[in-house]
Amino acid sequence: MSNVIKLSFFIKEKEHELFPQLEPLRFSVHRDHKIVWKSEDASLIIQPFSVVGRESQGYRAYFKGNPETLQYLFNNFISCFSPEISGIEYILDTSKGQHECVTIAERNRLKKGAMYSLYEHNKVMIVILPDGRITFQIRNRKIKQSELAKVLKEINSVVDIFRPQEFNLFSYLGSDSEEGATAS
Repeated sequence: MSNVIKLSFFIKEKEHELFPQLEPLRFSVHRDHKIVWKSEDASLIIQPFSVVGRESQGYRAYFKGNPETLQYLFNNFISCFSPEISGIEYILDTSKGQHECVTIAERNRLKKGAMYSLYEHNKVMIVILPDGRITFQIRNRKIKQSELAKVLKEINSVVDIFRPQEFNLFSYLGSDSEEGATAS
């Protein structure tokens, strides 16, 4: 997944308690109420919801990288806060229009939603926007932290329906010609 994954989670710790505990772990605190962790091939931004709850604080994490890296970061940096993950969202930017994306969804027999351009597949909600962007969402479902990478791979398998498939003509022709050579 090369685009940004948005993850919603809740913990007891408020921003003024959480950020100082993450800062020594290669996170940098920014003035605009976010904390950022970066490596060469991944980044994680954590921002609190603007409304503070009585019993827990909601956070949104924006992640760019592979599912295993996000699983690692949550296991090593966030798990001690016992997060309740309530939603995951992934937005795919396509060069296609809404009608073309709807055609792809129909061709792949995705379950239709109540309105045009809404679909579901394997518990992943799919919203095809007029500009061709597609939002993949899992909401209102408790997601176990230990299964985060697995859930992201499930979403990725649905995303793959809308990604252009690479086709290597030469490898295809090569395998056919080899079979033909052995058959004669």
